[in-house]
Amino acid sequence: MPTPHSFSVTAKHVPLRTSPYSVFPLKRFQHPDSFASVQLNQLYHSLSKPLMERPDDVLNSRLYYWASPTQADASAWSQVQDIISFSYNYRYLSDPTQYVPIGYEVDDKSQVFTVQQDLGNDSVVLATARAVVGSELDCYDLFEGVERREKAVEFVRFSFHPILDMFPKDPNATMFKILQLHKRYIFRMLLSTMVDFAQRAEWGTMFIILPPHVKKYMAESGFGLIPVPFALPSEAKEYDEMRNTFSKYWKPGAPVEEQPALYTVSPQVEPFKKELNGYTIIL
Repeated sequence: MPTPHSFSVTAKHVPLRTSPYSVFPLKRFQHPDSFASVQLNQLYHSLSKPLMERPDDVLNSRLYYWASPTQADASAWSQVQDIISFSYNYRYLSDPTQYVPIGYEVDDKSQVFTVQQDLGNDSVVLATARAVVGSELDCYDLFEGVERREKAVEFVRFSFHPILDMFPKDPNATMFKILQLHKRYIFRMLLSTMVDFAQRAEWGTMFIILPPHVKKYMAESGFGLIPVPFALPSEAKEYDEMRNTFSKYWKPGAPVEEQPALYTVSPQVEPFKKELNGYTIIL
């Protein structure tokens, strides 16, 4: 027969949505004074304005939802483009004083996915990614030794809203840990939706290019990643400028194991659990 102690332990295994950490106060975010790039400053303040104007509101995991906006949804579409451009410039651009527009061109073979929350009259995009379908995928050009598949999709442009990445990184701070749970939850919602959508649409093999740190994060989040055999970064000179411009991503000249690699994504998503202050939070 279960003991009272066993009941108390079981009761502490809770989903994030029903846990004491289901919300994150917007007033706890700290905003940087400025960035080296004028354009990044403009993007950050434009994207953060709907959240900064509501300091008494919260990010609420019970209110997160996924959406696939089109250009007809002008607000979400603009946020998606700005979030991608901010993220890749801030994280990976070689020269932080410069700015390279990225993420603003979307062809008719791409589908945009987002996780959003409504705050007042604003729908705020918290994370985004794209699925590109067809025979002309970037991975076929950027990697050598890749067998072209009859049906395939490539997941690209994973990006968080910049406010989620600006929080002071203190692994021992409770608020930092809570925010990381929300980010992980958002990431899992986004990618699992894309995986499910790709399967139902019968898009075929799911490719993804990942630098080592993102590969680690994705694997820890419960997604199965299978290295594509014999796939190596292309040595074609036409990609040198792009790799050098975003050298913090591509790591040109570094050992192969430090550079981005090509994977296929397994359709199976494993549960994610994290201990926090006596609770086991389930995502």
